[in-house]
Amino acid sequence: GSRRYASFLETDRTDVLPGVCQRYVITDGLHDLVFGIPEWRHYKSEWMAGRKSAPLHAMKHADYQLLLQARKHFIKAREQMLMRDYYSPSAFDRLKLRKDPPKFFKTVTTPVGKEIQAGNQLMKRVVDKQKSSEFEDSVKDVDYA
Repeated sequence: GSRRYASFLETDRTDVLPGVCQRYVITDGLHDLVFGIPEWRHYKSEWMAGRKSAPLHAMKHADYQLLLQARKHFIKAREQMLMRDYYSPSAFDRLKLRKDPPKFFKTVTTPVGKEIQAGNQLMKRVVDKQKSSEFEDSVKDVDYA
């Protein structure tokens, strides 16, 4: 079940302790999205006022495919962040690492930021489509007489 993933989305991330770098928060959030998206489609979890179901189960196939495309961007960004901890390929990164290791490990590179942005744009499209379909679905149920 999704013990941890739904709780991440419901948590206000401003509660992070001082001294915890934003890179950690980003990595943690990417982990939740990478593993949560398929889990939210197929496994029941408690969400929204105690409701127990797979939150994305009823989502239209086309919308879910957009989410999976976003997930690919998040996977790539997460892998790049993790690999940077083990091996810094560019001479510029090696210099930054020698100069200021804490700053090197707390920052996110531009390619990672672009992957996250691409994933976020796809997720925004899904959210917008869901909002419009919820409106369209609920209009037919309303009796204006």
